[in-house]
Amino acid sequence: MKHLKTYENRITDEPQIGDYVVISVRELSKDDYILVIGKIYDKERYYVFVEYKFPNQNMYYRITYDIDELLFRSKDKKDCEIYLSAKKYNL
Repeated sequence: MKHLKTYENRITDEPQIGDYVVISVRELSKDDYILVIGKIYDKERYYVFVEYKFPNQNMYYRITYDIDELLFRSKDKKDCEIYLSAKKYNL
């Protein structure tokens, strides 16, 4: 019987430091919310600290999020980009 290979980039139940996440943030100049990709740089029991950058700016921002507020997370940034594309085109 062949053995199934377990993949290293499998998502666990808890987010880890270094994971990429998709979050909803409010734009600075508007009242609109946009989806951005951020990276977890620290975590507490029920909260994660995410660093993100708006698409047209050079500054990075840091914000605290509840774990339940994360829309999507992955070890690979490419997966988050695919999720954003799917949301953009309602796939």
